[in-house]
Amino acid sequence: AFDVIVPSLPGFGFSGRPSRPIGPRKMANIFNKLMIENLKYKNYIAQGGDWGATIANWIGFDHSKNCKAIHINCLTMRHPDGPQSKEEEEWQNKFDKDQIMQDGYRTQQATKPQTLSYGMMDSPVGIAAWIIEKMYSWSDLKNNNIESVSLRFMEIAKNIIELKNSLPKTVTLIAVSKTKPQSDLIEAYEAGQRDFGENKIQEMSEKWEHLPKDIHWHMIGHVQTNKVKYMAPFVHLIHAVDSLKLLKEIQKQALKNNRTIGCLIQIRIAQEETKFGLPAEELSSLVEEAKQFPNVAIKGLMGMASFTSNQEQVRQEFKNLAEIFSAFKLVNPESTILSMGMSGDYQMAIEEGSTMIRVGSKIFGERN
Repeated sequence: AFDVIVPSLPGFGFSGRPSRPIGPRKMANIFNKLMIENLKYKNYIAQGGDWGATIANWIGFDHSKNCKAIHINCLTMRHPDGPQSKEEEEWQNKFDKDQIMQDGYRTQQATKPQTLSYGMMDSPVGIAAWIIEKMYSWSDLKNNNIESVSLRFMEIAKNIIELKNSLPKTVTLIAVSKTKPQSDLIEAYEAGQRDFGENKIQEMSEKWEHLPKDIHWHMIGHVQTNKVKYMAPFVHLIHAVDSLKLLKEIQKQALKNNRTIGCLIQIRIAQEETKFGLPAEELSSLVEEAKQFPNVAIKGLMGMASFTSNQEQVRQEFKNLAEIFSAFKLVNPESTILSMGMSGDYQMAIEEGSTMIRVGSKIFGERN
C-alpha cells in the first residue's frame, strides 16, 4: 500500500561533481524529508531514470521504511568518477549481482526494497495510478540542507494542503492565479485544487484552452461588457457584477452559448473611491431586474474591504456585508455564496461569515 507515486525524480544537476555540489545520496535524504515532513506522505513509490534512478535507489537503500518500492529505467547507475564512499561501493556491488542484458540495454534491478519491474531507457512506466505532476524546479541548493531547497511543486502543494486543512468545510478556496504561469496552475491542480481566479479575460481564456477542462474558472476582476463574449463559453462564476448593463451582456452571451452563467453581485463596502461595487441600497432593484435573464444565476454577493492596516475597520466592513447578505438570503434563498477575504484578511472574513475566499500569494508566492 502506498499514498503516492513520484514518476520522475529530477536527477540532472545533482551528480556530485564539483559544478553540481549535491550528490545523489544527499538528494535522496532531502527528498525523503520533504515527502515525510512537508507533504505528509508516509508511504510512497519512487521512480527515475539515469541520475534520477540513482537517487531513487539511494531512497530505497536508506529510506525503505517509507519508500515501499522503486521503479528504475536507465542505462547505467554508476558514478562517472567511481564510488564516492564505502557505502556507495557496497550498494553498487549489490546492483552488480542483479544486472541483466536485454537488447543491448543494461538495466538494473534494486534488491531493497521490492522493485516493481525492470525498465529500459525511454520505456513507458508500467504503473497505472493517479500521480503527482513531474517535479522539476530545484534551486537554491547552496547550503546543502532542507532549508535551502526550493522545490516549487512541493511548496505549492504544501500551501494548498495546509490552507485547505485549515478552512471550514463550508468555505470554498479560490486560488488566485493571475500572472502565474500555467505550470504553477498544474502543480496546484495536481494537489487537488479546481477553482482558479483570474482578473484578465484574455489571460484566463488562454489558460482555459491549455489546462484541464474540469477546472472552475472564476473571473474576479472588473469586467468590461465588450469582453464578456470571450469567457462566456467556459467561465464558472463572475465575481464582480455591479450594473444592469453588465447583466444584460452576460445574459446575451450565455444564451448564445446555451449556458447559465453564475454571478456574484459586488457590493461596495470599502471606503476607498477606487473600489468598484454596487451601493447596498441598489441591490434589491438590480436583483429584481436580473429575474428577466434566464441564463444568469445570481449565486450570492461579493465585497472587498479597504486596503488599510486598521483591522477594526476591515472587520466592520466584513460585518456590514454579512448583514446585507443575511437579509438578502431571506428573499433569495438560492443565493448561498458570500465571497469576501483575500490572503491578508481571509481568516477575519471567515469569522464574519465568508463562504468563499480568494487567495493568491499564500499559495503561489508573491508576484514579481
